[in-house]
Amino acid sequence: MDTESFVGAYRTPRKRANCFYRHAMWRRLVYSDGVKECLETGLYWLMDIVGNECVKPVLDSSLKTMATLQVDVLDGRASLRIDMQSDTPPVWMKCVRYTDMPDGRWTFLLAKGDVYREMKAILPTET
Repeated sequence: MDTESFVGAYRTPRKRANCFYRHAMWRRLVYSDGVKECLETGLYWLMDIVGNECVKPVLDSSLKTMATLQVDVLDGRASLRIDMQSDTPPVWMKCVRYTDMPDGRWTFLLAKGDVYREMKAILPTET
Protein backbone atom coordinates (compact mmCIF):
# COMPACT_ATOMS: atom_id res chain seq x y z
CA MET A 1 0.00 0.00 0.00
CA ASP A 2 1.17 3.50 -0.81
CA THR A 3 0.56 5.12 2.59
CA GLU A 4 1.43 8.66 1.58
CA SER A 5 -0.92 8.55 -1.42
CA PHE A 6 -3.71 7.06 0.70
CA VAL A 7 -3.48 9.74 3.38
CA GLY A 8 -3.32 12.44 0.71
CA ALA A 9 -6.38 11.10 -1.12
CA TYR A 10 -8.30 10.60 2.13
CA ARG A 11 -7.62 14.10 3.46
CA THR A 12 -7.98 16.09 0.23
CA PRO A 13 -10.72 18.69 0.71
CA ARG A 14 -13.56 18.16 -1.76
CA LYS A 15 -16.83 19.94 -2.42
CA ARG A 16 -18.72 16.70 -3.17
CA ALA A 17 -18.40 13.47 -5.10
CA ASN A 18 -18.06 14.15 -8.82
CA CYS A 19 -18.89 10.65 -10.05
CA PHE A 20 -19.52 7.13 -8.81
CA TYR A 21 -18.06 3.77 -9.80
CA ARG A 22 -19.85 0.44 -9.55
CA HIS A 23 -17.94 -2.37 -7.84
CA ALA A 24 -17.06 -5.00 -10.43
CA MET A 25 -18.18 -7.98 -8.36
CA TRP A 26 -20.73 -6.50 -5.93
CA ARG A 27 -22.99 -4.59 -8.31
CA ARG A 28 -25.13 -2.97 -5.61
CA LEU A 29 -22.07 -1.18 -4.18
CA VAL A 30 -21.03 2.10 -5.75
CA TYR A 31 -18.28 4.38 -4.49
CA SER A 32 -17.24 7.95 -5.13
CA ASP A 33 -14.21 9.23 -6.98
CA GLY A 34 -12.59 10.10 -3.63
CA VAL A 35 -13.04 6.54 -2.36
CA LYS A 36 -11.70 5.27 -5.69
CA GLU A 37 -8.52 7.32 -5.20
CA CYS A 38 -8.06 5.71 -1.78
CA LEU A 39 -8.71 2.22 -3.16
CA GLU A 40 -6.11 2.69 -5.90
CA THR A 41 -3.39 2.99 -3.24
CA GLY A 42 -3.88 -0.69 -2.36
CA LEU A 43 -7.14 -0.69 -0.43
CA TYR A 44 -9.45 -2.63 -2.77
CA TRP A 45 -9.74 -5.36 -0.12
CA LEU A 46 -11.82 -3.00 2.02
CA MET A 47 -14.53 -2.49 -0.61
CA ASP A 48 -14.47 -6.23 -1.34
CA ILE A 49 -15.35 -6.89 2.32
CA VAL A 50 -17.96 -4.13 2.33
CA GLY A 51 -19.55 -5.44 -0.86
CA ASN A 52 -19.57 -9.02 0.35
CA GLU A 53 -20.71 -8.51 3.94
CA CYS A 54 -22.23 -5.05 4.42
CA VAL A 55 -24.48 -4.10 1.53
CA LYS A 56 -27.39 -6.32 2.53
CA PRO A 57 -27.46 -5.33 6.26
CA VAL A 58 -27.33 -1.63 5.37
CA LEU A 59 -29.97 -1.85 2.64
CA ASP A 60 -32.25 -3.97 4.82
CA SER A 61 -31.94 -1.51 7.72
CA SER A 62 -34.15 1.47 8.46
CA LEU A 63 -31.31 3.84 7.57
CA LYS A 64 -32.67 7.32 6.88
CA THR A 65 -29.49 9.34 6.32
CA MET A 66 -25.95 7.95 6.42
CA ALA A 67 -24.21 5.17 8.26
CA THR A 68 -20.51 5.26 9.12
CA LEU A 69 -17.95 2.62 8.34
CA GLN A 70 -15.15 3.04 10.87
CA VAL A 71 -11.81 1.39 10.27
CA ASP A 72 -9.55 1.50 13.32
CA VAL A 73 -6.02 0.37 12.53
CA LEU A 74 -3.30 -0.33 15.08
CA ASP A 75 -0.11 -2.34 14.62
CA GLY A 76 -1.17 -3.95 11.35
CA ARG A 77 -4.61 -5.07 12.57
CA ALA A 78 -7.91 -3.47 11.67
CA SER A 79 -11.26 -3.34 13.40
CA LEU A 80 -14.17 -2.54 11.09
CA ARG A 81 -17.66 -1.52 12.21
CA ILE A 82 -20.79 0.01 10.77
CA ASP A 83 -22.84 2.34 12.95
CA MET A 84 -26.28 3.57 11.93
CA GLN A 85 -26.51 6.07 14.78
CA SER A 86 -24.08 7.06 17.50
CA ASP A 87 -26.36 5.89 20.32
CA THR A 88 -27.04 2.36 19.03
CA PRO A 89 -24.81 -0.71 18.84
CA PRO A 90 -23.04 -1.37 15.53
CA VAL A 91 -24.99 -3.37 12.95
CA TRP A 92 -21.83 -5.09 11.71
CA MET A 93 -18.29 -5.68 12.98
CA LYS A 94 -15.22 -7.51 11.71
CA CYS A 95 -11.57 -7.87 12.71
CA VAL A 96 -8.88 -8.09 10.05
CA ARG A 97 -5.71 -9.77 11.27
CA TYR A 98 -3.36 -8.06 8.86
CA THR A 99 -3.42 -4.83 6.95
CA ASP A 100 -0.81 -2.44 5.64
CA MET A 101 -3.24 0.44 6.05
CA PRO A 102 -1.70 3.21 8.19
CA ASP A 103 -2.51 3.36 11.90
CA GLY A 104 -5.42 5.59 12.82
CA ARG A 105 -9.19 5.90 12.55
CA TRP A 106 -10.49 6.10 9.00
CA THR A 107 -14.17 6.86 8.43
CA PHE A 108 -16.21 6.25 5.30
CA LEU A 109 -19.86 7.21 4.91
CA LEU A 110 -22.48 4.78 3.58
CA ALA A 111 -25.85 5.78 2.17
CA LYS A 112 -28.70 4.13 0.34
CA GLY A 113 -28.79 4.98 -3.36
CA ASP A 114 -31.54 7.11 -4.81
CA VAL A 115 -32.77 5.15 -7.81
CA TYR A 116 -31.64 1.55 -7.56
CA ARG A 117 -31.35 -0.70 -4.54
CA GLU A 118 -27.68 0.15 -4.05
CA MET A 119 -25.33 1.41 -1.36
CA LYS A 120 -23.02 4.36 -1.91
CA ALA A 121 -19.66 4.81 -0.16
CA ILE A 122 -18.17 8.30 0.09
CA LEU A 123 -15.47 10.08 2.04
CA PRO A 124 -16.39 12.50 4.85
CA THR A 125 -14.73 15.27 2.82
CA GLU A 126 -17.25 14.71 0.00
CA THR A 127 -20.39 15.70 1.91
